[in-house]
Amino acid sequence: MARWNSRQAGTLALAGCAGAVDLLAITALSGTFVSVITGNLVIFGYGLGQPEPSRLIAVGIAVPTFALGVLLWTRLSKPGAVRVPLLAEWLLMAVFAVVLLVVDVHPHDTVARVLLGLAGVAMGGQSVIAIRLKVSTTYMTGNLTTALAQTVTGHARQAWPAYMHLLALLAGAAAAAALYVHLNWAAPVLPPLLLAVAIALLPARQASPVD
Repeated sequence: MARWNSRQAGTLALAGCAGAVDLLAITALSGTFVSVITGNLVIFGYGLGQPEPSRLIAVGIAVPTFALGVLLWTRLSKPGAVRVPLLAEWLLMAVFAVVLLVVDVHPHDTVARVLLGLAGVAMGGQSVIAIRLKVSTTYMTGNLTTALAQTVTGHARQAWPAYMHLLALLAGAAAAAALYVHLNWAAPVLPPLLLAVAIALLPARQASPVD
């Protein structure tokens, strides 16, 4: 089994953040994801088939802003950089949290769409950082596939980090859902809090090759 260290704990915090952000996007904003882009394409197809303009608008914001985040974080941050682009993501999520708090976590359509765009950019940026860290923290289908394949071929010990990231995503979503229902104001604070934990734990830059 791989040795537990602060880097792994930091990437778990990032996965938890993604779960919390997606939960808030689904419940408080639009009913669409901001990090699971393939899932959004299915929602977009549903909107075309019904048709449902609200679904088309939400996905039409989430997908391009995610792509914008990927492009910005790739082009504007130094190769291998981790902390600085994470700080940029934290800034976006802090604005996200403050605005949601101001509107009591019930934004009207215009504000919800702006926040959806901010979250999409942030998750696109986080996906770039995750690539540098050689781990997925936003989209998890590949994690699950790899972990299951390793498990059934006798390499279960190698699969545990993927399972842990899946559980962290679930835990982030569950915590955000519980806060959204029982302690409304705290739900938007969870993503920047988890990002702050990740920033504290992860290295300033990713060495190459990966240790």
